[in-house]
Amino acid sequence: MPHRRLIDFIEQRKVDLWAGLNNSRVKNELTLVSKTPLFVMELEVYWKAGTKRVDKLADLNNKNLILISSYSYGGNYSRLVKNANKVTSVVDHEDGFDKLASGDNEYLLVYKKISQRVIDKYQITNIEKSSLSKYNLYAKMSKAYPNAEKIMKKIDEFLLNSNNTIKSNSVDSD
Repeated sequence: MPHRRLIDFIEQRKVDLWAGLNNSRVKNELTLVSKTPLFVMELEVYWKAGTKRVDKLADLNNKNLILISSYSYGGNYSRLVKNANKVTSVVDHEDGFDKLASGDNEYLLVYKKISQRVIDKYQITNIEKSSLSKYNLYAKMSKAYPNAEKIMKKIDEFLLNSNNTIKSNSVDSD
């Protein structure tokens, strides 16, 4: 969810635990953060076969982009919108791949695992992709939650003890 809504939900005690970037606009005085990442999200860009390849975020400057409306793209949303030729916002991955197939847009930015499910489900072909970024996501907990420090300590212990297993599986997680 967008940061502003998340902050409101934390302050209203509607959200107690979530996964997020270590540094985000959610104030540290509101939250505790795990010492070890829960998993890694990998940002990928997709395009129709035959469209110019991109390998980094800067390659998307002056391009037509399809973006998921609630994603921050690791804090890069504003920069992507500012530097794009055109931005089309979609509500989900299915709509994003649909827009990409329509030919109205050149590049779709989405996260790896969710995208692969959509590609497999709808048997999408004639597309190419590259990985642009990987983001460590951490367990984050509202300090207002009862026994938050004690619970976060247990989460940290679990993650530390499970670190080798999580690291070996995290590259494909999101």
